[in-house]
Amino acid sequence: MKDFIKQNWLTIAVTLIGITSSFYFYRLSIASREPVFIADPVRARIIDSTQTAKANLSVISLSGELVKGDVSSIQFYFWNKGKASIKKTDILRPLKIYLSDTEGEILDVKILKSSRDVINVNFDHPAKSKHINLTFDILEYNDGLTAQVIYSGDKDAKLLVNGVIEGVRSFDPPRFILNSKLIILIILILFFIVLWGVPAAVYFGYTPPQYITKPFVKFAEFTNPKPGERSTRLFYMSTISVLILIGMIVYLYLRTSEFYLIDMVPKNIIPR
Repeated sequence: MKDFIKQNWLTIAVTLIGITSSFYFYRLSIASREPVFIADPVRARIIDSTQTAKANLSVISLSGELVKGDVSSIQFYFWNKGKASIKKTDILRPLKIYLSDTEGEILDVKILKSSRDVINVNFDHPAKSKHINLTFDILEYNDGLTAQVIYSGDKDAKLLVNGVIEGVRSFDPPRFILNSKLIILIILILFFIVLWGVPAAVYFGYTPPQYITKPFVKFAEFTNPKPGERSTRLFYMSTISVLILIGMIVYLYLRTSEFYLIDMVPKNIIPR
């Protein structure tokens, strides 16, 4: 088995890459409904309750009730990332947007931009309720909206959505966004892994083909210009390579954070 892998390692690697890419593009070809809800991580405080108390001011909501606590604003994005359209008849349970802070209250909501007029997106804010209802006629691929919510209570409260759409399990965005930049980054990471993996393999007794070891021989000749002397070039180049590899891995990790998830929002629903 070990000899077989040594002799056919390139074929095995190409086969695995082919299977992985085939599965990835197959997944892309499947038409499905994929509604995505993202709340912008940046909040804006409109009214600081400590300051209004000192100024002897009161804040009254649209319903005529006294607003207690801070008043803040947040933007959210909602769109269909899937190739299958989402129609009004596909909504089995109304879509409700609400705050994680049970003491908080949504005071107002405003549509900043929608992808098209024909989607007919609207909000309904029932009196004395803690949520707003989101309705629309249809959302095709990349159809959606950006809206601003003004709310009272904890500034860092999460803005959430629930409801049921046929064939949809979650409104959460994918935690990893694969695009051309990330593909190049992954290739570079694999290059650095090979850069350090081949010498390690040689150290443990495995002899790679000559066309693989030749670049490393040239690298060794460059880093050791005088036989018998240790070159500081190797130390510096090795340190720089490791730092670059660590930086790329950290970047990939950060791509899963909520700040970078904003990058996946379609340009046609982002307000100018």
